[in-house]
Amino acid sequence: MKKTLVFALALAAVCIMPSCEKNPQPGEEPTTNQITFGNYEGMDVVNYDTVLHMVGTLSMDLDQDGIDDLKVESRFEPSYEGQTFDSQILKLYCLNENIALFGETVENESYIHRDTFITEEEGFTFVSHLLNYSTCEKEEEDDEVLTTDAFVATANVEGGALSTTEDFLSEQVVLFRENIDIALEPVTSNDTIYYSTQTYDFSCDNYETNTMTYIGFKLTHDGKSRLGWLKIYLSSTFGNVVHAEIHETAIQR
Repeated sequence: MKKTLVFALALAAVCIMPSCEKNPQPGEEPTTNQITFGNYEGMDVVNYDTVLHMVGTLSMDLDQDGIDDLKVESRFEPSYEGQTFDSQILKLYCLNENIALFGETVENESYIHRDTFITEEEGFTFVSHLLNYSTCEKEEEDDEVLTTDAFVATANVEGGALSTTEDFLSEQVVLFRENIDIALEPVTSNDTIYYSTQTYDFSCDNYETNTMTYIGFKLTHDGKSRLGWLKIYLSSTFGNVVHAEIHETAIQR
């Protein structure tokens, strides 16, 4: 991975990778309890030239104290009972108790629609089981509804404001999960053949792609909090997968 160095020449021997404009002093008070996304006044910025092409990890030391605070990870994982139906999942992790993300815990609803189709042909009975999982909407009124509490890191745009009075939580969040279509191997029992098809649509829980997103955070040491952001762009390509472009982090001096 290549990181673009942004620093004064006089600090070249100190700030090598990742690059920095200024190292914050230990215990230094933030100049304000509010920041504006994309406004660099009073901010220390680390620029990254890093793209996670479906699989990869980037850890970030936000305040250059030698301890990683955030991690973005893209990987493929089994999507059905350990079998080889792999799907992409992109997550953002808080790596220690000092870092917390701006967001809220919400009540998420998802929906399960089931159908069974039976046909007969040439002495055989064909039974097809269909399961559709969706984070978006019901297919029919009597579909099963699943309700879970989930923490969602707010997706912010340039010009938005963030203050220390907002809600923060040290948590991991899913930024993107690939939709899945699974056709299981048919099972034959006497003169009956059973088929099973499952589809999973996570699109309404995913972060928007092809849009620059600012994810706010609060980093606290010795009771002193500093605000900042992670600037990230999720680019959609072929199929359902995405690339994660990590542009920068910024934190109050």
